[in-house]
Amino acid sequence: MPPLNNFQRSCLTLAIGQALLTPASQAATITVNTLLDDGTGCTLRDAITSVNSGISLEPGCANPGGDAFGSNDTIQFAPSLTGVITLGSKIEIESPVDITGPGADTLAISGNDSNQIFDVRADYVSLSGLTLQNGSYISGGGAIYAHEVTNLTLDACNFSDNYAFSGGAVYLNNVTDPTISNSVFSSNSANLRGGAISANHSVNLNIIGTSIDNNRARYGAGINLTSGSTDVILANSTLSGNVAVVGVGEIGGLGGGIYMKGSSSALLTNVTVKDNQAPNGAGGLYLGDDFSSIDLMANNVITSAGGRDCNFTAVGGSNNWIEDDSCTGIASGDPMLGPLANNGGPTPTHLPLADSGLIGAGDVAACQAAPVNGTDQRGIERGKSTCDIGAVEGSGLPLETDFFVIPLPGGKTVVLPL
Repeated sequence: MPPLNNFQRSCLTLAIGQALLTPASQAATITVNTLLDDGTGCTLRDAITSVNSGISLEPGCANPGGDAFGSNDTIQFAPSLTGVITLGSKIEIESPVDITGPGADTLAISGNDSNQIFDVRADYVSLSGLTLQNGSYISGGGAIYAHEVTNLTLDACNFSDNYAFSGGAVYLNNVTDPTISNSVFSSNSANLRGGAISANHSVNLNIIGTSIDNNRARYGAGINLTSGSTDVILANSTLSGNVAVVGVGEIGGLGGGIYMKGSSSALLTNVTVKDNQAPNGAGGLYLGDDFSSIDLMANNVITSAGGRDCNFTAVGGSNNWIEDDSCTGIASGDPMLGPLANNGGPTPTHLPLADSGLIGAGDVAACQAAPVNGTDQRGIERGKSTCDIGAVEGSGLPLETDFFVIPLPGGKTVVLPL
């Protein structure tokens, strides 16, 4: 290597000096070691209170690494901790934090049918590998209410049996860049809008690799998008068996899968919308005004158990399979999907039957491009020369096809067909 000249030596000296003067980012790690909400040990409430303070630890909690509180603090759980944490009141999250659970099948947090679980008021909050169940709130978000925050991430979480006035499980109010991935929303309910998820004034919501099934609300039993919730993306996801119920005075009963209103917009690709019901209009997808739009980009399958599949005619899109003629003006007929079941992967899916017309009928470019990225809802690779319509690849395989599941930290999995 030739010797450095004076200019190069000066640049190197400056770079080294800046590196030495730049403080290392700090991040505390706190381990929850008890299922109690109030008592000895480090409770989940104590751990979050410690992060919120950013100064000191609650009694019973430890930060073994000794790092000061800063950005991206982490709350984890003792390996031996399994079961249910039952809350006596909601927990407020006021500082950035990564709450990493051991897996949704291992640890649950319950609102005891009387409390909201999390009230999120901080940017950069991530929850993974947890079940949030039996949350209840008179307003928005039985399990999670997020208000005026950026970058909320929910990954590999299960939401079940939560209730609220709107957003039975999750209510997003003026949230930017929320992401929901590899998660399950099942048997949640709302009195008004969004049995599983309700978004209000929220933008860039991404729902990837997620199943939303058997939820109930008057408007949008699965998902409700209102008041300028724009640039919403659904990909490699399933909406199944959600029911938009009719209230007193024939109110509601609209949008079994998705309800949208108020200049909201969404794009769907490789989404399966099956067996949703809405007696007053659109078991699948419902637009509540002329200012909202749904782009059926590619490879979506829609078939309803009650009500038309859509209440609008989609413009554009490719290789979609709509059972009736309500979405595109062309009726594709029965897509021949199996029941909602564990077909491998972290979430339940509808696998195409061996002789389904969905197999090999997909737009390959869309299957390989973002946000599908060449895999299906289970994480199994899609074909590069042909691919299937819908959330999962059937490839003509019978329903009893076996899969080998490799568990990963934070409740994630890798699925390999045998």
